[in-house]
Amino acid sequence: MIANVGADKSPAVAQQAVNALGANMLEVHLNAVQELVMPEGGREFYWINNIARIQAAVSVPVIVKEVGAGMRSDDFARLSRLGVPFVDVGGRGGTDFAQIENVRSHQQHAGDFTDLFTFGQTTVESLLEAQSDDADTLQLWATGGIRSALDVVVALRLGAQVVGIAGLVLHWLTRGDLDTTVTRLQQLLTEVRGIMALLGARNLTELRTVPVVLSPTLRNYIEQRGLTMP
Repeated sequence: MIANVGADKSPAVAQQAVNALGANMLEVHLNAVQELVMPEGGREFYWINNIARIQAAVSVPVIVKEVGAGMRSDDFARLSRLGVPFVDVGGRGGTDFAQIENVRSHQQHAGDFTDLFTFGQTTVESLLEAQSDDADTLQLWATGGIRSALDVVVALRLGAQVVGIAGLVLHWLTRGDLDTTVTRLQQLLTEVRGIMALLGARNLTELRTVPVVLSPTLRNYIEQRGLTMP
C-alpha cells in the first residue's frame, strides 16, 4: 500500500497520509507541468529541500515520482545525493495531466497550454538519462505509457526494477470485470516471460546484457544529451 502526497506538503501531512492508509511506502509526486496548467496550481517548485525533510521525518521508505514529464540525469543525481531510495521516472507517454488540466483551464478562461502536451522526457528517454553512475544508488521504477509486454521488457532492459501499468489495468477494468482483468494481467506476465525466453534471458541480470538497437531518434537524443549508451 502506497500513500501519495505532493512534494510541497509538510512532513506532518506526509506522515498523516501514511497513517491514514497504514501505508508501507510514501510516494512524493512532482507535477510542475500539471501545476502550471491548473488555474489554481502552485507556482513555486523548489522542492528538493522539502523532499529531504519528508524523507527524514516519515516512518516508511519514500518514492519520488514524476507524473508525466519524465526526468533528466541531473534530477536523478540530485535525488541520489539526497539518499532517496526509489525513483519513479513517470515519463511522458501515458496519462497527460497537462491535457486534462488544460480542459479545465479553457473552461475557466485561464489560457491555453497545448504547447506543454509534449514537454519532458518519455519513459524510455528517462531511463536512458538514468544510466549515469551518479544514479547507481537508485532503484528505478518505470511508469508512463507502458501498454504491452514488450514495453515492460524494454523498461526492464533499460534499468527499471519495477514497471507500472496502472492505465492499462484501469482500461481493462472499465471495459470488463475483475476476473477478466486478472486473466489479462496473467497473460501479460506470461508474454513477458516468453519475450525474455526469446532473448535468451533467464532473469533480469541476463536481460540487462541483451544487445540494444536504438531508433535514429533515440540515438540522436543520446548523442545530444551526452548520455551513456545502454
